[in-house]
Amino acid sequence: MAEPLESQTNVLIQKAGFFNKLRVMIGHARALREEESHLYMLYGHILTTFCETAGDPLDVDRALGCEPQSAFAAPTGTRFDRRIPDFTVMVTFFHDIDVVDRFSPSYRSPTLGFWLEVKPLNCKDNWMSDEGHRTARRDVWSHLAQLNEQAMFAFNHFTGDTFYGMLILGIYFSVFEYLRPTPPPTHPPSPSELHPPTDGNQPQKRQKRKRDHDVSTYRAYVDQEVEPEYFSLTRVHPRTLYYCEPILMNDGEDFNPLFRKALWDIMAWREMDFPFQPSFFTLPRMTIMSQKHLWKWLVKTEMNF
Repeated sequence: MAEPLESQTNVLIQKAGFFNKLRVMIGHARALREEESHLYMLYGHILTTFCETAGDPLDVDRALGCEPQSAFAAPTGTRFDRRIPDFTVMVTFFHDIDVVDRFSPSYRSPTLGFWLEVKPLNCKDNWMSDEGHRTARRDVWSHLAQLNEQAMFAFNHFTGDTFYGMLILGIYFSVFEYLRPTPPPTHPPSPSELHPPTDGNQPQKRQKRKRDHDVSTYRAYVDQEVEPEYFSLTRVHPRTLYYCEPILMNDGEDFNPLFRKALWDIMAWREMDFPFQPSFFTLPRMTIMSQKHLWKWLVKTEMNF
């Protein structure tokens, strides 16, 4: 990720107007909190605005954009056809008129930045309250299997060895890092591997998930209610980079620096050499700050959640 771009051709987004809109959208989503679709307006606005700050205005060859309902193709050997995250941030490229489809010789596939899966936060209290945060922390792990499954499809659909998925619950975000798994064995699994013998009168027990005391070492298994022929042989072990942090601070007047740093980290780790315009998404002079030091800075400045 390149340094923030300084140019007189930049059009800076007005901060006050942007966050006024966010507060309205959050209120709308919280009032209808039982359904995740009411959060799409909020996160579509955030991600699209973030992408608008990326790139040189004179660059006519590529663009960073946010695609809703992007389809990830299926891994080889599964019966699933695709997985569809709520939002996908990716780099797309300019194509001449001779590129008629993805099979054209000069077609350039998009580069994945990260994908985002949105889930509702069904908490009657203020989402920024302690109860709202506890509810979000509790519910993260019940949705992680879906993110893990999307990661397997992403590795089949995009090039790259490291991907990042963001899980949203209400106004809280978590970021997980995925490494491309080792290819499964070329020989077909035996029937006993795919379908262990069970007592016909007893329901088959699900394998228990394991979790270390440190949440950052949590390991999720995705062999529950998914294609056993594939996922029983290729398990996903994500690394937790950010866990259930609020996106906003100061009563919704600004982004939490941890959210801004997460966006910066993802784009840097993906080695996307995009210049970014100075905006409320960037962290001037703090982009190399560790989470530990950033938390000290937040406490010092008395950050208000």
